[in-house]
Amino acid sequence: MPLVMIPPQVHLLQSKGRRERIEWPRNLKETDTILRDVLRWERNELSGDDVHRLFQQLVSSGLAWKLSGAIRRTASLLLRDGRIHW
Repeated sequence: MPLVMIPPQVHLLQSKGRRERIEWPRNLKETDTILRDVLRWERNELSGDDVHRLFQQLVSSGLAWKLSGAIRRTASLLLRDGRIHW
């Protein structure tokens, strides 16, 4: 059973008075894995390699720029330091 249920493929994010569409991966299992890993990252439960894998996936999919500020800042730092790539 998925950890978090979301509407199929689309989630509306409300921030600063505007609504923004986020395209989630089409595969629900992949979406569930990403969400679980983000929650684990927030609780500092991921190893360095797992953090890099998660953020590479978020940057490659474009989700990194549509989620919380902490995720955007971390993705930017990892890109700047060359630990992940566009």
